[in-house]
Amino acid sequence: MVKLTRYVSLVIIQLTLMFGHSAEAIPPAPLIPGLHFQANQAFVGDSLLDMEAGGAGNLYEFNADTPNHMASTTKSFTLLLAVEAVESGYVGLNDLVEISAKAAGINNNHSGSGQSSHSNEGLVEGIQIRFEDLLYSMMHTSAGDSSIAIAQHVATSIDSTLANDSAALQEAGFTEMMNARAEELGLDDTIFFNAYGGDHVHFNDNTPGVDTSHSASARDMAIWWAIGMDHSLFREIVGFDGTLAFGSWNSGHTFSTSGGGSYPGYTGTKGGSGGACNNCRITSADRIGRELIQAYTTGQTADQSVLLDYGFETLFYPAEQAESAPWTNGWLDEDLACMTHDVAASAIVDGSAKLRIVVWDVDVDAGTIADANPVTVDHETVGDLAQDSRGSRDGDASLTSKTTDTDPDRFDGSYTGYGESKPVDLPDLDEATPVIEPIASTARIEYLGLGNLAVIEETDQGVYLHLYGVNTQHSPFLHDWEFLGEGTEARVTGVQASSGTFVVTAQKRPDGRALLRTFRVSQSSETPGAFFLSNALDTKVVTAGPEFELEHFGGGAPTRFVLAAQMEPQGRSARTFSVSSVTGEIDELDYWSSTAPSTQVSVSHVPGFGSRDIFALAFLNGSGNPAVHVLEMDAQGEIVSLGKASSDEDTQL
Repeated sequence: MVKLTRYVSLVIIQLTLMFGHSAEAIPPAPLIPGLHFQANQAFVGDSLLDMEAGGAGNLYEFNADTPNHMASTTKSFTLLLAVEAVESGYVGLNDLVEISAKAAGINNNHSGSGQSSHSNEGLVEGIQIRFEDLLYSMMHTSAGDSSIAIAQHVATSIDSTLANDSAALQEAGFTEMMNARAEELGLDDTIFFNAYGGDHVHFNDNTPGVDTSHSASARDMAIWWAIGMDHSLFREIVGFDGTLAFGSWNSGHTFSTSGGGSYPGYTGTKGGSGGACNNCRITSADRIGRELIQAYTTGQTADQSVLLDYGFETLFYPAEQAESAPWTNGWLDEDLACMTHDVAASAIVDGSAKLRIVVWDVDVDAGTIADANPVTVDHETVGDLAQDSRGSRDGDASLTSKTTDTDPDRFDGSYTGYGESKPVDLPDLDEATPVIEPIASTARIEYLGLGNLAVIEETDQGVYLHLYGVNTQHSPFLHDWEFLGEGTEARVTGVQASSGTFVVTAQKRPDGRALLRTFRVSQSSETPGAFFLSNALDTKVVTAGPEFELEHFGGGAPTRFVLAAQMEPQGRSARTFSVSSVTGEIDELDYWSSTAPSTQVSVSHVPGFGSRDIFALAFLNGSGNPAVHVLEMDAQGEIVSLGKASSDEDTQL
């Protein structure tokens, strides 16, 4: 009698709380371009971050803290308590649970005026089912009979005094545990009246249910799901994809349940329907290592994809964190390379057609980007940057306060300018080094590691390769250089090998051929911190279209890279090469091409595939729309097509 009184008191308290959530007029969903859903309550959160109101994990919310009936999504909270009971040792996955008359008769004794029946597995009174099988049945068949059986078993295992009580009190005891746990988790907009999600409560085994507001907010639903996903058993069960057959251990009854999801990156879901919930669902999905959770009530099944799509678009959309002062000094060309998380460098052709290296101090948290030492690196003053040549600019006195001391011990000053020719060893492809200051037109930059930058520059006299260093004061200085002769469409990339760093250059000659060269970056044995470029180790000649790009892949012996070109007259191609980590020798591995019309080709390595070398060719297709072709360089260097897509229906891809 004491326990029944306690249960009735709990119901009264919960009914009081329910009426505290009196219905309010719900405003229509906000008009966000491309975001159209039916749900009256919705939330999308990043489980890596705080999903509480105002937290960084809030990607989208609409009436997210308004409680509403949530039907069978309740079963995911029942699963959370069951998993916690397993991990605490109260119950075991192999426990045999005897099905009570209350569980087996869910649709006889658990009906309220708003809901006449519940999903069930068809369990029979007296049979014994493994506890783990009941968990899968509850989540994927959405079996209310399995839910009640689980609730009774967990409640009596945690509180042994309930073992001799009625099934109603055992279910009530579990409901008390649900509400107590919700309070511990700070789920202030959640009230449970049973373990399966019906909008009613039962005072005993035979009395029809009293309608209640068994309810939760969309935010609370997402939060408890995120807590559940921290448990491997919870994650395994909700993400189950397939069919599980199971049977009774003391009879011939057999059952089966099926689960799975088609949303890209799907990791689990639990839906509900009927009653005041209409249609409600919690779903999680993972992309690029980030898991998002959406929850909605009073919606439609399609809302799941709409909300998750919006969440991922919001998460991965480039959001501006910082910006530099609006200064260019008439730059004609610029290319950027990130060195570390807070340092970047630009190779710039300024308004006087001279190469300029700018190092940027990036502070994302403060939202600032400042040019650390934008000195002009003159061709005739290799290594001599002790004086500040930039002066004040645009009245920004703070930019003149930085030191330009480059620590001359860090670089090799043996070459004093373009007037002194370096020894070269190139097969009939090199010209004499010019002595007149060249007029620059374009520049490309690549970070090599160890504070070093490779810069390739196109000028009116030909192509130059520069090796720059950046000292601890973030001042750039010139280590070394090479004149590469005539050419356009010059590109550079760094190749990290087990024996050191190589630089690979590409340039298109006037005769239409492309030259690939390798150089080794070596550290001076005489001057600490100084690096220099070797003579060209190898040169390869390939045919090329009017434009091309270079991209390299990882380290090892040998390392590999891709030359992607726009071929004549309109097609695109990719060539794969390896660079010997010992000799720097270039070997061509494979050649792939497409004659479909395309322009403006570029290539990019696709990370996240372990040892696989995946790359994407981006280009404009025959309709002038952006398109991407994803390719793989396999273990032998051969190119395999993985798929293609465009922003139109162009079938020529």
